[in-house]
Amino acid sequence: MESIDKNTFKRIFYDHWDAFKPSRPRFDNPDYNETVNKMLGCGDPDKMGFVQYRCCYCGEIRRIAFTCKSCFCLSCAKVYTDRWADFIARRLLPGVTYSYIPYEMMHKKWQYHLLKMLRENVSDPAIEKDIDRAWRDYPKGFVAFLQDGEVPPGGKGLAQYLAKYVVSLPFL
Repeated sequence: MESIDKNTFKRIFYDHWDAFKPSRPRFDNPDYNETVNKMLGCGDPDKMGFVQYRCCYCGEIRRIAFTCKSCFCLSCAKVYTDRWADFIARRLLPGVTYSYIPYEMMHKKWQYHLLKMLRENVSDPAIEKDIDRAWRDYPKGFVAFLQDGEVPPGGKGLAQYLAKYVVSLPFL
């Protein structure tokens, strides 16, 4: 699978966000607009502000643009995810088994939530037939891109594992 870089992600929103909102009015609200606008302006000193430093030796001036610090932004999400993982890792007790969710259950839960979201948000009457077929054709659920096997042992390994699915964008 080809990875999506932060500029591609931003470009998609820059080019299509305004056209997307009329077809999905629930996303046309101040919370979503603020989040998307912050992500689009991340790292732009004219939109987000900046701090300026001058080297005491050579006098060179350097401007550092502020970031949006949003978990929705590909530039900032990595930092956000790492901080969340560190926060959780400090609270895990050694020797305790945490967070084991059977792999098969994750497939069924992913299928349920995805098909429910489609049923609620797609107005095409043909979607019902497609959803019914998806349940029939995939009785074990949809692939959720999880790795089958052991969950990493406690501490930071477990927290990083959880952060991939709880606080980060799906393609990080």
